[in-house]
Amino acid sequence: MRKSILMITFFMSTYYLTAQTEERDLFSTAIDNTNRPSVQTEEKYLISVGVNAIVNDVRSEGSYFNLNRLDRLDVQNPFFFGMERKLSRGFSLEALVSINKLELLNEVSQQEEFGYFGVDINGKLYFDNLFAKRHRNRWDLYMAGGFGFYDLNDDIAFTYNVGGGLQLWFTETVGVGCKGMGKLGIRPMNELVNNYYQFHFGIMYRI
Repeated sequence: MRKSILMITFFMSTYYLTAQTEERDLFSTAIDNTNRPSVQTEEKYLISVGVNAIVNDVRSEGSYFNLNRLDRLDVQNPFFFGMERKLSRGFSLEALVSINKLELLNEVSQQEEFGYFGVDINGKLYFDNLFAKRHRNRWDLYMAGGFGFYDLNDDIAFTYNVGGGLQLWFTETVGVGCKGMGKLGIRPMNELVNNYYQFHFGIMYRI
């Protein structure tokens, strides 16, 4: 009889200690989950608005860029709007619409203002994931390339685009960005605008 009582007491004590241990573990886990910061999910869309500047580079002897023209910027009604879709942490697709006015020599060698309207579709390859493990960093460094077309007073031409840029974030969702693109004309090219540079400076919002 005494042995049976001891056995029952032993099993009840073991059950009680086990229950107390499991209860403490559950309580500790709840505290850890409460204090642990939530993991940031990668944004899906980036919206940007701002201004653009164009450096025209018409060269009759060949299709290449002239760095000596960088001191001449066309900045008249220079607005742009962009929408970007993040396909992964390191890659996205971007659509840009830009308007501007260019001062060019017309057919009689006189300065004339030409209205510019451009649309670009670029892929962007981000490099910040090579240097940081966070999903959302205070900065984004990237290369970009793609295709575009522009309408210059009802004369449409097409370009290859290549360049890169930097984005700096003040908060989780709001920041500023700057980008420089070299645009190489696709034949047949516009006689007034062959190859040119375009720079974008704007405010960005990510979702």
